[in-house]
Amino acid sequence: MINVQDSFLSPEEFDIFNKSMISKGSKINNKSKNSWVFSHKDLKGDITLPTVDFGKHMGSVVSKIKDVIGGWYTNIPDIYSVTYAYSKQGFEVDPHIDSNSSIVTEEALSKTYKAFLFGHTVWEDWGGKLGFSSGEYAEYMPLPNRLIVFSLDERYWVTQVTTKADEATRMFMSVRFGNADISFN
Repeated sequence: MINVQDSFLSPEEFDIFNKSMISKGSKINNKSKNSWVFSHKDLKGDITLPTVDFGKHMGSVVSKIKDVIGGWYTNIPDIYSVTYAYSKQGFEVDPHIDSNSSIVTEEALSKTYKAFLFGHTVWEDWGGKLGFSSGEYAEYMPLPNRLIVFSLDERYWVTQVTTKADEATRMFMSVRFGNADISFN
């Protein structure tokens, strides 16, 4: 199941969120690579580390995402990971399902969720679309302040960020609500 919500954060919340993403990226970003990732895993519901690294406001953003997911799905599991990432020209992700364990059932994956919140302020038709092929085929532009939530039984990918993007950066935060027994990529 896939759910999309545009203008997820208020303009003030989005501005704070975006500034923290840019600030972190300027400290980590390696100019020779087309992406960077900063992640906290196996959180067991504790978002202390992400709020230390990105600011206390991230706790309210993650809680707001969990509240929205709770309106769409039942039995929301604990937060498993929070990841912040930048991707630039040339970045892409092949189709996959977020599990590296062959013993994970489709039912378990269908009860585990991932949310992407896009943090850049401008994105034109520069690729970087989040695509899905389980059920109906769909691709979603990484529009600023767009939240995309899906269950991990969905096969997904990211289309290549094109040369038209030049120095534009596709920024996002992902939050995985999941079962600690599932081993993820």
